[in-house]
Amino acid sequence: MGKAERVTRFDEALFETAAAEGSRQSRSARQQLEHWARLGAALSAQVDSPVNRVRLALEGKVAQRDLSLDEARQFDAAITARIDEAVAHADFSSAPLPDFSSATPDPHRVLADLTSRGALAERSRAQLREAVADLGRALEGEQSPAKAGR
Repeated sequence: MGKAERVTRFDEALFETAAAEGSRQSRSARQQLEHWARLGAALSAQVDSPVNRVRLALEGKVAQRDLSLDEARQFDAAITARIDEAVAHADFSSAPLPDFSSATPDPHRVLADLTSRGALAERSRAQLREAVADLGRALEGEQSPAKAGR
């Protein structure tokens, strides 16, 4: 009697990744998934394995800084997988929309500011013209005695 086989559904992206990796390893997608499952089971069975240290770090019982480089990579991969899983199952359509009313300026105030800036800019230009004229007159006054002294 042969092995009993069960139909199991996998995420399409995971299956495609297994197919791509399997082709590099001369395995079918199914064989690659089985290989990954056997590796995962073997690692999980090791009480002192890095996987358990990573699990403890994910639970907050081991500090991330105490992980080895390989453990830190596994930790990062686990976090990435958890984020991907959370995003895949998130229902963004039911999330409440943020209230932007406190961040949105009053349109009447914006118009008043723009109007006052225009008047302020015109006043500043007039003052600048007057200052340049004063400077010109002052320079002419200084040059007149010098011309006479030649």
